[in-house]
Amino acid sequence: MRKTTISLIAALALPCAVALVGLPAAQAQSLVSTACGPTWTEQTVAGIGRLVDVTALSPTDAWAVGSGEGISDKPAAAHWDGSAWNLVHLPQPAHSDAADIRAISASGPDDVWAVGQYRHGLWFSFSEHWDGTSWTTVTTPSVPHDTMNLLNDVTAIAPDDAWAVGEHNLQGHLGDEHPDVEHWDGVSWTKVTVPTRPDSVALQVSASGPDDVSVLLYDHNVKPYVDRWNGTTWTLTRTDSHDKPANPIPSAIEALSPSDAWLAGSRMGNLPTQASPIAEHWDGAAWTRVHVPDANRADLPSGLAAVATNDVWMTGTRQLGAPGSTNSQAESWNWNGASWSFVSIPASHPGAALAAADALPTGEVWTVGTWFDDNGDTHGLIYQRCDT
Repeated sequence: MRKTTISLIAALALPCAVALVGLPAAQAQSLVSTACGPTWTEQTVAGIGRLVDVTALSPTDAWAVGSGEGISDKPAAAHWDGSAWNLVHLPQPAHSDAADIRAISASGPDDVWAVGQYRHGLWFSFSEHWDGTSWTTVTTPSVPHDTMNLLNDVTAIAPDDAWAVGEHNLQGHLGDEHPDVEHWDGVSWTKVTVPTRPDSVALQVSASGPDDVSVLLYDHNVKPYVDRWNGTTWTLTRTDSHDKPANPIPSAIEALSPSDAWLAGSRMGNLPTQASPIAEHWDGAAWTRVHVPDANRADLPSGLAAVATNDVWMTGTRQLGAPGSTNSQAESWNWNGASWSFVSIPASHPGAALAAADALPTGEVWTVGTWFDDNGDTHGLIYQRCDT
């Protein structure tokens, strides 16, 4: 039920109703897959220009979302059927001239949510739902005049239980952000009030069940904190990184149980090419920093995915050049229940940036992102591994 969305971390590594069945050939393409094994294997995604999130239901049912190739303002998705990825163009919100999908999550094969923002003068949040047959746009709560809002992430728990998080601010009032937390009850999305700090943004949401929901936020100083829902009340918890120096930047959260959750991010160095990965663990009472191997480069984790409590994956980007350049490569780390270790990903492209990850209890792990060709054009990127 977890997934991750493109974040502040992933952004540092980047340069500046449709049915799945019966789509025309131009809209549905079979994307060739390779056999899954105990190492990361790339799966080329034709027709996708950028992937920002992935959610997996079973070894034969997964979704990845982003934008179409050459059309960055048009949402698109790819569906995995166990042997190939099928390209799907998502519906564009009515009256919009651009749309940006940021996250996807599923509770079942007929209950999949995607969220993001669309432009109609200003930027506004929107959501889309897959019912097993087609995608449709679902209205999200309106905002006051001259207010912009967007949704950064979503987690689906059941057909009548989903959470989406994001932010809103007055047009032109940067630094005056306010978090948005919304709940789906099976009929409509409703805004929910949570404890916050001044000028905060809700970046991520993850849930292990209806009584265990975690929202990752950061304040105007980019200090991370987590709001936790126990089914009755929200409680604000301070992360271990909140009071640490060296500019910690949060990127992802993964909830496994009320006493087991992980937070990922980076600690920025003095130079643009210096950043260290951060991992924090929640034990039911407090967040504690856990050591992650550091390559003395710009290591930028952006995705978290758990196979089990002793098998957790963190994926991201190693920035080899200055921020904004395409000199980067995909990377990952694994938690084995005792320590984190670095696990290499094949450097198949000169510029690769990962944004999100998801995993199944059966051992399948996916991570998605973007790679850049010599002309600076972007292409969707998928890696998979199966530790079964």
